[in-house]
Amino acid sequence: MNLNQTAWRRCDRLASRAEALRIVARQEAGGPRLIDCGVEALGGLEAGRQLAEICMAGLGQVRFVHACDALGSGPAVCVRTDHPVAACMAAQYAGWQIQAEPKFFAMGSGPMRAAAGKE
Repeated sequence: MNLNQTAWRRCDRLASRAEALRIVARQEAGGPRLIDCGVEALGGLEAGRQLAEICMAGLGQVRFVHACDALGSGPAVCVRTDHPVAACMAAQYAGWQIQAEPKFFAMGSGPMRAAAGKE
């Protein structure tokens, strides 16, 4: 199982539906592909649902369900996986500090964190 390849294929499918999902996908010159699912792009529930599945490297399913009374009104999210350790710890664990420019800081996670070999 190659989590990066699985997630990459899912990103390709997401980017191919950019207009319908109200997201923006662009390739930076000589750098990464950026997919904006709702920071500057409008995005929506389906874009977020697909992004959540990508964050689990396709090892889980995310669906919307009716919220129980304790959660309030509106939709809730149901997440299922047969691979909880790989879908969570291997695909999502953040431990790689990324800094660029004076004011940029992020935590790298998932398979790229593992590939970088940095904590």
